[in-house]
Amino acid sequence: MLLLRSYISATMGFFNDTASVDSFAINAYCIVSALFFSACAYAQLNDPNPVQWFSAYVFGGCVPNLYWMTTSGKGPASITQKLVTALRVFVVMLGLAIVYKLVTVAPKLSEDEKQHGLLWAFMEHEEGRDSCGLLLLILHSVYLGSVLTHGPRT
Repeated sequence: MLLLRSYISATMGFFNDTASVDSFAINAYCIVSALFFSACAYAQLNDPNPVQWFSAYVFGGCVPNLYWMTTSGKGPASITQKLVTALRVFVVMLGLAIVYKLVTVAPKLSEDEKQHGLLWAFMEHEEGRDSCGLLLLILHSVYLGSVLTHGPRT
């Protein structure tokens, strides 16, 4: 019985270390979200103004992921702090863009569209769909900014 218990603790030791599991989960999230935001950036290439959208999805959705994947939060503190500061500025700019899009789409909403629900009416316009993409980028950037600042739980 003691031999079995020592074998289990030796083979399952990785899952007993919460920092390793958290780091693994963050790495898995970074891979999946980088693939998602890369696909979003690629889909924006046929947009009338693709440069701003492509840049936003690549910078906000992929660059922090790659930095985390290559350093695992153990990179130079000055570079990490600069990236976190850039992410915070990026989030503020995205928030302002969402407010601008809300203001520009509000006059376009007709009474007929509002009867089916304000959110549905908002999503019928390109600005509404753009705002949803920006909101996803904000949530992702805030999460990765906190991961880069605090690292995995220990």
